[in-house]
Amino acid sequence: NAAEGQAHPLGEPVPFRLTRELRDALGPRGASAPAFQLSAAAALAHARRSHQSVLLILATRVAEDCGLAAALAAELAAAEVEARLSRRGVEEATVAELAAEATDEERLSRMGVGW
Repeated sequence: NAAEGQAHPLGEPVPFRLTRELRDALGPRGASAPAFQLSAAAALAHARRSHQSVLLILATRVAEDCGLAAALAAELAAAEVEARLSRRGVEEATVAELAAEATDEERLSRMGVGW
């Protein structure tokens, strides 16, 4: 991790990890389970309402982990997060799209080990 002198990879291939093990833990319907969909939509709606706070936390964390050498990359990553949180739309549809990306086996296979 960054504390051990490694840089965080920016531009991850998935928005979050939703591996087979995590999908199994969600029950037979996995990421399409109503409880997951509703909870994720509520979390996304809250993140969108609070996006300035989310960005402040992100900027602080990136600055601590990456230092000045990665400042430009960190700004680009923060801009991407801001763009995603600023999008307007139906949270349920966005959650379905994000879950599809997060469960894509090919994308998951490109994730760094340990991240």
